[in-house]
Amino acid sequence: LKLTKTQMRYLDFLAAAPVALIEGGAGTGKTTLAAERARRAAASGRSVVLVCFNSPLAVHLSAELADTAASVTTFHGFCGRMCAVVGVDVDSVRAVCDERTFWAERLPSLLADIGLDDPPETYDDLIIDEAQDFRSEWVDALRLFLRPGGSLFVFRDDFQNLYDGSELAGILGVPP
Repeated sequence: LKLTKTQMRYLDFLAAAPVALIEGGAGTGKTTLAAERARRAAASGRSVVLVCFNSPLAVHLSAELADTAASVTTFHGFCGRMCAVVGVDVDSVRAVCDERTFWAERLPSLLADIGLDDPPETYDDLIIDEAQDFRSEWVDALRLFLRPGGSLFVFRDDFQNLYDGSELAGILGVPP
């Protein structure tokens, strides 16, 4: 898939934006825009992490961005990776929670604790695709890994909200 000229102009226009919320329906090119944003940021020497919700999309985006320095992961994969880096035993935490609580609350809470303490990795650019499936506290936790002066680009389609994601506009500082 390729971006249209209009989509390219929007990305050019938003290039220096510290925060952007891009909404659109299925098939409008949000994921393609997210990948292009990651590609451009990585090409300019910025450290980039693109976070999405589902694993198949993360695999696809990883392949698409394999020729760049951009990091691609799922939200829960990012949580697990940060826990591993700082030595948190995720399996022991998971053993004392029900599955839903672990994935929705406990693992993201561990990420927030790591970010508040001393994040082992930080990024110039945080790009979130499928944000309709993210809870607002998950985005808050991810932002702790964003360097001062970094940018946050969020792509979502509220009509595809499958996992009870939260309204993100307020925490992003943009009008709903």
